[in-house]
Amino acid sequence: MICKGLVALVTGGASGLGKATVQRLVKEGNKVILCDLPSSAGADVAASLGNDVKFVPADVYSEQDVTNLVNVTKETFGKLNVVVNCAGNAVAYKTYNFLKKKPHVLDDFERIIKVNAIGTFNVTRLAVGLIAENDVDVDSQRGIIINVASFAAFEGHSGQVAYAASKGAVAAMTLPLARDFSTEGIRVVCIAPGLFDTPLLSIIPDKVRMFFSKLALSPQRLGKPEEFASLVQSVIENPFLNGTVIRLDGVQKCHPGLGQFPINVLKTGFSSTAVQLNKEIAEKTDASPASQEHSLTNEKDFKEHRPYSPYQVPLKLDTLGDFAVARLDDLINMGRKNSLWPLTFGLACCAVEMMHIAAPRYDMDRFGMIFRASPRQADVLIVAGTVTNKMAPALRKVYDQMTDPKWVVSMGSCANGGGYYHYSYAVVRGCDRIIPVDIYVPEPTSTYLIDRDEKVHYLTNVQFIEKKRKIGYYPVNVMNEMVPQVLEHLFEKQMTSKEEGLYR
Repeated sequence: MICKGLVALVTGGASGLGKATVQRLVKEGNKVILCDLPSSAGADVAASLGNDVKFVPADVYSEQDVTNLVNVTKETFGKLNVVVNCAGNAVAYKTYNFLKKKPHVLDDFERIIKVNAIGTFNVTRLAVGLIAENDVDVDSQRGIIINVASFAAFEGHSGQVAYAASKGAVAAMTLPLARDFSTEGIRVVCIAPGLFDTPLLSIIPDKVRMFFSKLALSPQRLGKPEEFASLVQSVIENPFLNGTVIRLDGVQKCHPGLGQFPINVLKTGFSSTAVQLNKEIAEKTDASPASQEHSLTNEKDFKEHRPYSPYQVPLKLDTLGDFAVARLDDLINMGRKNSLWPLTFGLACCAVEMMHIAAPRYDMDRFGMIFRASPRQADVLIVAGTVTNKMAPALRKVYDQMTDPKWVVSMGSCANGGGYYHYSYAVVRGCDRIIPVDIYVPEPTSTYLIDRDEKVHYLTNVQFIEKKRKIGYYPVNVMNEMVPQVLEHLFEKQMTSKEEGLYR
């Protein structure tokens, strides 16, 4: 099917991926029915693209609205060749908030399922009849339906249970739909995009956006809406693509610790934003101080100054008297934290990069950091490479032999989440399933462990962890509870009400 002279119906076409799709299809010489909520900017988008685009306000969950949408399509352009279901919504709530003793709101879960899963099915079932009226082409095909899921359907993280369930349903219905429509020559393809640079992510702090971009193997950045639109065109033009789900994410892998940001993200620019978001969330939800006690993003953690202690978070030198009367344990800990001794645990090719930091080019000895062969003499365990099920007991045993306080650095995608071997029966999908991980290094290079210009990077930022590790409490995983709250705050601020705009 040549992507020219066709008539396409694009839901959620007023912004983000849907808008980019509409622009691409019009540029290629097609006519488009743009569907979005009445409160959206759909009318302005359609007006800016000329007479080949008509805006029809509709709610994809409403049978009456979608029926009218299909009728308007036939009356305006006389046919329908392509349907692209970009309409979607999202919330971020954990299934149960154990600090507030509050379960996930059932109405929110139902709303996400209705819009993302049922809405997609509703548009598909009502629009396919108009597509079936077309004459067949040389491949005996009449048209195509492109549904949009998300990589959250396969890599959903904490707080995404409703969104992941809805997008998983969209992905799962792809093959049955393709089989249902095969007799009429109508193809069904699903695209599962990763994190894209859409208006939704524009309000996230730059440091967090940079961290998200590092989740992709290559290129390490957020996806561009134009790249999604390009794939839509390719799917339309390739008649042999049918009944499949295509991931468009640059191999973005949400390891189980996506709720745990690297500590250096917090300490180099994100902390003030996190504190502000914490305050806004607390004001909005009447959160008690106890609900924040396990987070290093508390305002208290950044302003508290302990007397008679030269080591602070952040470091403060208000008086020289603090050094004169410093407590012995503070002085010992200060020396220890500025001369960490890593324990090597190289399991695969990432270990070569780990060894590289001890070579002349980076020379970690200048920081007082020396690799140790005994876990009893080490402060930091660097897990570099793929952890197999057979190796897991040994990893845990070595970790248990290390004395407190101790920290763990997971280096590379294989250690973070299994990497290329994520679906192998013999591979542990992230070493944090065996031991607690403090810092995740997304790219396994020496530069990420020790940066020559800034002198300290991931590994040496462990030195700025002020609290000692206690049994059963790992204070460095600071974002495990914070990320769903931040996402919840952002979604409520921009996306939750029907009047403010429902589609991405």
